[in-house]
Amino acid sequence: MRISLIAVGAVVFLTMLLARLPMGLVVENARLPLSYESVTGTLWNGEIRGLTVDGQRIGDARIALRFLPLLTGKAEANVTVAGPGLNGSGNVRAMSSLFVLSDAEGTMELSRFGLVDVFGQTLRGDLEADIERVAFGKDGCREAELFVRTDAVTQSLGVFARGGLPLEGQGRCDGPDLLIPMQGSNEDASVVAELRLQPNGRYRSKLSVTPARRELGRFLERAGFRREGDAYVAERSGLVESTL
Repeated sequence: MRISLIAVGAVVFLTMLLARLPMGLVVENARLPLSYESVTGTLWNGEIRGLTVDGQRIGDARIALRFLPLLTGKAEANVTVAGPGLNGSGNVRAMSSLFVLSDAEGTMELSRFGLVDVFGQTLRGDLEADIERVAFGKDGCREAELFVRTDAVTQSLGVFARGGLPLEGQGRCDGPDLLIPMQGSNEDASVVAELRLQPNGRYRSKLSVTPARRELGRFLERAGFRREGDAYVAERSGLVESTL
C-alpha cells in the first residue's frame, strides 16, 4: 500500500513538473508542422499568437491543460481560438487513436474552406456550431451530437432569399462520415440541405429547393438544378481546403 502511495505521489509530482514547463519550450520541440509569432505562459495555461498549422493560418490560441486526465494517460485541455475565419472555444481530448471535442461553440467563415455552392461559386456566409460532443478516430466519425445554423443559402440565392433564409439542423455520424442535414423556409421557398464530410477530407452537398414563386423555379432550372416533383435539386462534391 505504501509503495502504491509513493508511486502515485511520484506521478503527481512529475505531472505538475511537466505542466509548469514554458509553453514556448514545448511548442519549439513539438514535431508538428506549425509556426507562430509568439508564445507566452506555461503548458498549464499558455497562449500561442499567430499560429499557423500545416501552412494554414489559425490565429491566436489559448490552451489550459487539465491535470486529472494526465494521470490516466490522456491529454485534455480547454482551447480558445480567435482567428480570421474561426472563432470559438471547447474542451479537446486526445488519446492514442481518438480525438474528442466537447462542450464547444464557435463560428466559421465558410469562404475559407474551399467549398463551392450549387451555383459553382465560392460558398459564402457563416456557420455557427454548438457541439455537445464530436469524436473522430482513424476510421472516421465515431460519435457526433451537434447543432448547426448557417446563412449560406441566403448568400447564394440573393434576391430570392428576401428577409433571410437560414438553415439549421442536427449533425450525426453516418458510418465513417459526419452528416449534417439542415432545413429552412421563408415566403419564397422551403429548402432541405445535406452536407457530408468524409474522413479523406472530401465533402458532398445536396440542396433541394421547393419554390413558392415561379420566377425562382425558372432561375434554378437555368442554373442547372434538376426537377424532382415540386423541388429543384443540385449536388456538389469536392475537397475541403482550409484557408483559415
